[in-house]
Amino acid sequence: MKIELITTKQFIDQAECYFRNYMNGLRRNAPEDFYYFLNNKYNMNDIMESIIKKTRYHFYDDTEEGKRNRIYGEVIHCKVKQHLR
Repeated sequence: MKIELITTKQFIDQAECYFRNYMNGLRRNAPEDFYYFLNNKYNMNDIMESIIKKTRYHFYDDTEEGKRNRIYGEVIHCKVKQHLR
């Protein structure tokens, strides 16, 4: 059996990947919205929160097998948000 240790750095890497994919897709498909979000910090915070929620959903595997095979540390979401900015 393989046991994984999940760290804040891994969470940040995953969130950064989702954030880049989202922003690249937005820039390609809706450039006006992309520049609007870059200039509007409140909407950008909403995007970051949704990216963190998505990452949390995919990162913390809720299946029974996933729970048995991973050891979770406390991920500090403030650090994730700070890194994404």
